Amino acid sequence: MLIHSQLERVSRATAEDFMRFFEHLGNIGLGVWHWGLKLDGGLAGVVSYGTTCFSPNRGWLGRIASETDCGIIQLCRGASATWSPKNTASRLISLANRGMYQLKGPIMIIAYANRKIKEIGTIYQACNAIYTGQTDPKGQADYIINGRRLTGWQVRKIYGTRDRSKLSSIDPMHQIFPLPRKHRYIMLAAPPKKKRHMRKLLSSFSRPYPKRNKKEDG
Repeated sequence: MLIHSQLERVSRATAEDFMRFFEHLGNIGLGVWHWGLKLDGGLAGVVSYGTTCFSPNRGWLGRIASETDCGIIQLCRGASATWSPKNTASRLISLANRGMYQLKGPIMIIAYANRKIKEIGTIYQACNAIYTGQTDPKGQADYIINGRRLTGWQVRKIYGTRDRSKLSSIDPMHQIFPLPRKHRYIMLAAPPKKKRHMRKLLSSFSRPYPKRNKKEDG
């Protein structure tokens, strides 16, 4: 039986409501742009994109983005309804990546798989993403300040510092959560010629896909 599928932009409220039910963290994170995949009229999956949790102007990713004149965004959250077909998540991400390209122009889309909850990024592998190994947080952390969860980059941008004594004067009850190592993937949304050039520049950072084993089974 044929199933009618349709990708469309969804509101922040719709994305938040969907993630609350179907995403393990229950929120949209830093999501700004939200897309939903409808199957026969029912919302089967939602994916949210936002600005990166790191400065896009620094490091090798920033250099490649500058050289290829493309932007960098982050896939922040994604979830599928329990009743959706098995390939819903990868299909949604592939379509939504194209949607983001139409909105933002050529882009690199960064996505992470959380080792802490035994993810290895199977969905990103199905999307033909480039795997670049595990992140090295180097003492980086997320923060909760005045009831708002922020990345270290956001804290420095908003408050001008990550110095703990200074943050204590802003919010004596602030909390710090050191970042764990995560699997990092890069997906490309660009015209074919530019995409080939981007892949060539990224090739030296590419690593074999991680596989499931007894320790990591997600």
